[in-house]
Amino acid sequence: MKRFILLTLITFLGLSINAQQPLTAAEVLKKATDKITSSKGLTADFRADFSGKKISGKFISEGVRFSLQAEGIKVWYDGKNMWTYNQSTSETTLTSPNSDEINETNPLSYLKLYEKRYEASFSKESKSEKYVIQLLPKSKRDEYKSIVITINKSNYLPETIKGVSVSGQIISINLDKIKTGLTFTPGDFRYPASSYPKVEVIDMR
Repeated sequence: MKRFILLTLITFLGLSINAQQPLTAAEVLKKATDKITSSKGLTADFRADFSGKKISGKFISEGVRFSLQAEGIKVWYDGKNMWTYNQSTSETTLTSPNSDEINETNPLSYLKLYEKRYEASFSKESKSEKYVIQLLPKSKRDEYKSIVITINKSNYLPETIKGVSVSGQIISINLDKIKTGLTFTPGDFRYPASSYPKVEVIDMR
């Protein structure tokens, strides 16, 4: 009887220890990605700094599709084609972007880089209410030599993304006022040509 009680206690303690094991950095990124993917659509305000060039605007996303609006520029991506409207030139460029070009435009795409091209680990910049995760490239030929992503521990939503390119350029993106569970139409991610009748569309596909 005593042996049975002892074995039961050991088993219970073992299960408790396993249940309390902390998440790895890759698991945190996966939870963040799953949260965004399962939330249908989302909106966010963003502030970005590209080596001193600052922009801010609004961002919407649903699955792989996204759209953003900033001062003087608007982007629509429907999962295949990307339209980029430049107010200063009164031109819209139409492309079929590759993954790197999408990463440059969609801040949420950085969350998935750990799956193939980067190794994820927790940064030494620990914060009590945040996960701070560093991504380091597996290949020296990659565009970025370091990316740091801060994720809120309570809701697994990204808050900041900071990257340093191999050329030394620093990219910083802050996401605020994120709302999830929204519904959009396919038209929200396609270029509204009727709204820009005098704008030239340059097809570079």
